[in-house]
Amino acid sequence: MKVKLSLSRNSNDVISLSIKDCASLVTFIECEMTPSDFAYLITGQAFMESNAKVKGLDLVGKTKVQEQRAVEYNFNTTDRAVFKLSLSRNSNDVITLSIKDCASLVTFIECEMTPADFAYLITGQALMEADAKMKGLDLVGKTKVQEQRSVEYNFNTTDRTVLSKWIEDNCQEEGWTIDQSLTSRDSVSWQGNKSVLNYKVYKYVDNQS
Repeated sequence: MKVKLSLSRNSNDVISLSIKDCASLVTFIECEMTPSDFAYLITGQAFMESNAKVKGLDLVGKTKVQEQRAVEYNFNTTDRAVFKLSLSRNSNDVITLSIKDCASLVTFIECEMTPADFAYLITGQALMEADAKMKGLDLVGKTKVQEQRSVEYNFNTTDRTVLSKWIEDNCQEEGWTIDQSLTSRDSVSWQGNKSVLNYKVYKYVDNQS
């Protein structure tokens, strides 16, 4: 999908990064930072925390249709949020701006641009077009809740792919998602002569819950 990026600075020296969806024409993110935080961001600081205003996430990717009669929009608005911003450059010189929601821990947007476009952006080019990848917009503003689980198993293997599949088939809980990575050193343990799998489950809840 296509988005447009803008950087601005107000009279109080607050720098705002705005992201506008080209389809719906909604400016759905405005991240605010100080000049010093902006300097850290453009010199490689990963996931730098930023206050943000969010609105209209439910409209992103939709096309705004305008006719002579009035069209109403029902915006799903979150007044304030806290995001973390990162800038990176890969071996093909593609610069990526990533935004991660601090509540849900979801990196929900990645905007890609060339070095030339990035230079235009940081020198005042308004509404600069960029390709973007989005995921988990419905989770933004929700809180990720994680809990630990342990379960005994009675077959002889330490193959974590096999164990992960076994957890998926035998340990599902309503309302929870299983983290099947089993990457921790303590994911497989032994208690006496019993084999135990230690894994995590998670879910996303509204902040009001």
